[in-house]
Amino acid sequence: MRQVATLSTEVRNIVSKFNKAFYEPERQGQSLFSKTSYVDILAVSLYAMRDDADSKVLHILEEGIVDLHQYLDDAEINTLLENYHIVVKTLLGTPKTNSNRFMLPKEVVRLCSTLVSKSDDKRVYLPYAGDGSFLDAVASGAECVGFEQNELLWAICQILPQGKEAAGAIRLGMPTEVRGKFDNIFTFPPMGSGTREKKAIVSYLSDLAENHLTENGRMACVLPVSFCYEMGPWRQFRKIIVD
Repeated sequence: MRQVATLSTEVRNIVSKFNKAFYEPERQGQSLFSKTSYVDILAVSLYAMRDDADSKVLHILEEGIVDLHQYLDDAEINTLLENYHIVVKTLLGTPKTNSNRFMLPKEVVRLCSTLVSKSDDKRVYLPYAGDGSFLDAVASGAECVGFEQNELLWAICQILPQGKEAAGAIRLGMPTEVRGKFDNIFTFPPMGSGTREKKAIVSYLSDLAENHLTENGRMACVLPVSFCYEMGPWRQFRKIIVD
């Protein structure tokens, strides 16, 4: 499971120093970034300093990359890089008050993983994969492919230290056609969609449930509470599940 690790006192002090120096102008109404309030600036900037940083990810998050040397000295930056995995897990695993990014709680991922037993010989599909939270529910030897249409969430998935192979299983965009059948499907579709978008999502999920599960396949969807009582698209999906 992806856990929010505990930072050492030294690393916490460095993170606090950066936050105080960087975000003070933001508190005074001098916005330094826009869409990248979706993520943590320090985490993105640390990622940008890695030799293996993906150029596509850097392009998506370029507005959130700052020169850390303006805020920290070389020794402090090296300390953060030496603790990169634990720092990034902590920063990106902590909800930001000014962010509209909804984080899927690890308890929900654990519940879905328990309900859908995992086996090394399974084919797993992760549509609307978000920041890759459901990768924790995929067995290490399973064949896995996923998609995320929101480029910021996809970029976060690539930054989070969940292994290059695992993160690489999540592709940017959504396929026009799903091929084959899967033993397990995990999905967390967008919550704030309008009626037209909701219809498209329901149509997509319905197709997966009816045509792309193996005989004993299981599908775990994290859906809004309105799924339980709304008419329209959600009623259609409820009927498919019951039938």
